[in-house]
Amino acid sequence: MNHKLASLAAAGVCTLLLGSTPLGAQAPGARSDNSTDARRPRIGLALSGGSARGFAHVGVLQVLEEAGVPVDAIAGTSMGSVVGGLYSSGLSTEELRAVASEVDWGRMFSDAPDRRNLPVERKAEEGRTVFGLPIIDGTPRLPSGIVQGQRVTQLLTGLTWRVHPVRDFRDLPVPFVAIATDAETGEAVVLDHGFLADAIRASLAIPSVFAPVEIEGRYLIDGGIVRNLPTPEVLELGADIVICSDVTKPLATADSLQTLVDILTQTMAFRTVERRDVDAELCDVMIQPDIEGLKSADFANAEEIIARGRAAAESALSEFEGLGIAGYANTRPEIDDNPLTEVARVSQVRVEGLEHTSEASVRRILGLDVPSDVDVRDVNAAVSRVYDTGMFQRVSYRLDPAPNGSDRVLTVRVKDEGRSWVGGSYRYEGRYKASILATAAVRNLLLEGSTLLADLRLGEQTRASAEILKRFGWNVAPLVGLKAEYKRGPFDLYEDGNRVAEPRVKVGHLQGFLGLGLGYSTALGVAIKFEGVESEGAELVPDWSSEDRTYFTMSGVVKVDTWDRLAFPRSGVQVVGKTEWGDGALASDGGGFSQHMLDVDAAVPLSSAISLRGRAVVGTSDGDDLPSQYLFFIGGANPFYLYPDRQFSFAGQRVMESRGRNLQMLNVGLQWEVTHNLFALARWNTAALPEEWRFDTDDFITGFGGGVGLTSRLGFARLMVTGGSNADAVRFEIDLGYLF
Repeated sequence: MNHKLASLAAAGVCTLLLGSTPLGAQAPGARSDNSTDARRPRIGLALSGGSARGFAHVGVLQVLEEAGVPVDAIAGTSMGSVVGGLYSSGLSTEELRAVASEVDWGRMFSDAPDRRNLPVERKAEEGRTVFGLPIIDGTPRLPSGIVQGQRVTQLLTGLTWRVHPVRDFRDLPVPFVAIATDAETGEAVVLDHGFLADAIRASLAIPSVFAPVEIEGRYLIDGGIVRNLPTPEVLELGADIVICSDVTKPLATADSLQTLVDILTQTMAFRTVERRDVDAELCDVMIQPDIEGLKSADFANAEEIIARGRAAAESALSEFEGLGIAGYANTRPEIDDNPLTEVARVSQVRVEGLEHTSEASVRRILGLDVPSDVDVRDVNAAVSRVYDTGMFQRVSYRLDPAPNGSDRVLTVRVKDEGRSWVGGSYRYEGRYKASILATAAVRNLLLEGSTLLADLRLGEQTRASAEILKRFGWNVAPLVGLKAEYKRGPFDLYEDGNRVAEPRVKVGHLQGFLGLGLGYSTALGVAIKFEGVESEGAELVPDWSSEDRTYFTMSGVVKVDTWDRLAFPRSGVQVVGKTEWGDGALASDGGGFSQHMLDVDAAVPLSSAISLRGRAVVGTSDGDDLPSQYLFFIGGANPFYLYPDRQFSFAGQRVMESRGRNLQMLNVGLQWEVTHNLFALARWNTAALPEEWRFDTDDFITGFGGGVGLTSRLGFARLMVTGGSNADAVRFEIDLGYLF
């Protein structure tokens, strides 16, 4: 540090602010020259990686601005590249604070789209698997990272919206470089040009968490592996004095190395810390925020972490004054009025990377009418729609200047390999015990834009199915499907509160569907089904008969799904309506039957934590030839999915304890999210199952229940205590795993 000061003093260089110099009026694409004021040294800032701990850099920047310390260049690694790159692009320290504290960073570590953004035909894929492996070239493979980084890429792209045209990062309001690691050679890679959001994302690619980023033929991962404190790079940007903000986690002490994970983490940190110690020698001012007790994933504690960064920087104020680099006014470069702001005039849309999907399809899904004025939200929503189709591995975008100079060209870049995957899941509940699920979703198998969803459920309830769906367009668009299914399982038959029979039923069917998809939430149409059933008899049950028959049915179907999540939804509605007519003419004793059902299940938020749950189901059947498995059944506090349009949960009854040709049911409850992902549940329900359609209060039975629910990465858990008007005892019911 002293050798630099001596050199500067010998040259007679004194310090002065660079604030509203030509840089303050620069436009992206015009190279800045932060050395126009020769009376002070150029000041560079090196920001280390450290995951959530890197939010401390925001506090450091706040203090630098308040103390009048100008920043002429920034080099950042990992989270340091996020903070440094966004600041260099023009975000204020207050905007950075909002990004750190208001963004749901937990969601950034997931590629799963919001459930409400899934097309209705894709909602069946969601929320059922404990693990999934991508299918690449027809073979399941381990992924290169837990997440591809779609969400975080969109976030960074939106936040750097105003400087999309900049290709040389020295032309940013503050010159900037990001540091990444070449996954093949292990070399540090200096990212000083290209697309800023991609460079930041590459520097942030934590191994095994985020997939690598390919830039110019190199696969790049987190720069912290080889250069967590990028002081050499900020010197190469022309800095005379280097201020370092370092949140590198020190090596653990011997007494804290207790587990295999501790040892592995320590082993991987050796190189990082060794290189960091070398690079720290180049710092003129070292700011080391207190990171004691902070974890890499403490994103929820952003405000505290920022405060620790402020405290560390304030303790270095005397060093800034001693170097003569404090006390200047207007240290923050201004952005010219010409760069992209939140609204841009888009005159053209381009789509790059298409191999299997037509450009017309992508344009329809984007739904952007150009030329028009668009903002960040418009474009992000459009890009999310394309990604949520499941047809692309990645979808990103950039805004480039149009030939006329004033308008913009929106370039949407896709990796046109459908997100095919294979996964597995489990479930345990009191009646049918353990079940496992093997499932797969395959894109573009038979038709461009199609999805094949295949399931195999093993357990006391067995189910195998394959369904292919294809939507022709977006918004209001034709939707076609073909489904083959086989299922086998027991039916519990009760008389006078006692289970008297447990016949096994085998059902196989082939079904075609033709209808319309309406945006994200709704589908309606007509289904034609050819079904065969083989059922055991039950001598003690008069309304149940053994069957070995085949029949056709035709049905009109409507489905609406706006639930925000599958397990314990806070808001939204699920509606299933079906009217079905059957013709048993293929059987020797052929005859007709019909069944009509409407199921409305809603969640209405009463506050940020409490939701009112309500469900109403009505159903009626007609015809002497109604198959026995078409009877309506209620019972059990937990949902079952083998016959979801005929079997309904009901607190106060055992599974399938009551049945009938007609159903009237009302369920009302409260759901309180006590803490994140922990719920308190209460419900009351009443139902009647008359043999002939009528409404008589004497027919109704009631039940109630209360319990707790929990969601986690390993699935959900629900424990309910139930009772009812005709229950012989209070019952405890447990449900673990996933919903399938």
